[in-house]
Amino acid sequence: MLAPPGIQGHLIIVDSIQEETRSSEARIRDTTLREFEVKAALAKYNPFLDSIEFAVTDGQGESYFLVPTETEIVNVATPEGPFSLYKNQRNELATIAYRCIAPSWQEAFRKFIAGITPFLDTLCYHADAPVVIQRLYCIDSANRVSVASYRSPYTHATVNPHEGEIPRELIPVYALYREAINSQSNYYRFLCYYKILEGIFSHLRPQLMQKARSQNIKISTRRETVPQHAELVADSSPYVGQSIHTLFKDEFTPQYRDAVAHFALDSGTLLNVNDYISTARFMDIILVSQVCAREVISTQEDYYNQFYRQGGTD
Repeated sequence: MLAPPGIQGHLIIVDSIQEETRSSEARIRDTTLREFEVKAALAKYNPFLDSIEFAVTDGQGESYFLVPTETEIVNVATPEGPFSLYKNQRNELATIAYRCIAPSWQEAFRKFIAGITPFLDTLCYHADAPVVIQRLYCIDSANRVSVASYRSPYTHATVNPHEGEIPRELIPVYALYREAINSQSNYYRFLCYYKILEGIFSHLRPQLMQKARSQNIKISTRRETVPQHAELVADSSPYVGQSIHTLFKDEFTPQYRDAVAHFALDSGTLLNVNDYISTARFMDIILVSQVCAREVISTQEDYYNQFYRQGGTD
C-alpha cells in the first residue's frame, strides 16, 4: 500500500477526534492559512532503509558539520523565515525546525526546502562535504494532521545467478539500470531510465535489426506499450496502454530529459534541483519511466534470444 520499492511518497496520519464532524479528506485538503511546524533529519548519506520512521525529534540525525560545544541552537534567517538547527550528542548539526503559515502541507514543505537548502548548499561547498535531508515531517495542528516523507523499502528477492545468458550488448544497459535504482535522486534516476530507452531505441535495436536482415534472420517483433503495472492501474494512470516509443519522444524528451540534461530552462532560468515542486514532478514520473525501461529491456532481451537461437553472429 506504500508504493513499489524505491519510490518516494508521503505518509499522512489524521488523528481521530470525537467531536470532529469533517471527514479526514476534508481536513487533509483544507486550504485555509494556518501554522505548520516542519522538521527534517539530516544525514551524511542517504541509505535505503528497511522500515519507515514517521516523526522527527530534535537532535535526531547527523552531519559532517560540527558546531562549538557551548552552542545549543544555530538560528538561520532566510527569505522564507527563521530556521533553527539542533545538534546531536556529537555536536553535529542534525535536525532542522521551522514554522510557517501556509494553506497546505505541500506548500509548507515547499517553503521549508526553498528556505533552508541555499544554506545547506553553501555549507556543503565551504566544508567540501555532503549532507542530505533524509526525512521531512510536518504537523498541521489546526487539523491534527501529520505528514512524513518516505521511500518504500526494498524486499528480499530469490534469484538464480546461473540462469540464462547475458547478451554482451545489454551489459551497459544492466549497469545503467543498477545505477538508477542505487540512486535516491529523482532527477538522476529518471535520466538513467531515459538513457536506457534512448540507447535501445536509437542504437541497439537498429543495429540488431540490421544484422538480422544481413543474415536473413527473421525476428518476430511486438508493440511495446506501458504495461498493466498494479500501482499504475490503481492510480488510474493515463500512461497505461500508451506506446512507450511515443511517450519517450513526445513527453519524456521535451518535458523531463531536456530540463535535466540541459540544466537551462526555456524561461532563461536554471533548473533548481532543490525546488520542491520540480522534485515532486519528477517523483511522479519515476515509476512510469522505470516500468517503460523494464518493458523495453525485456523486449530487447527477447530479440537477442531470437537472433542468436537462429544462428546469428556478430
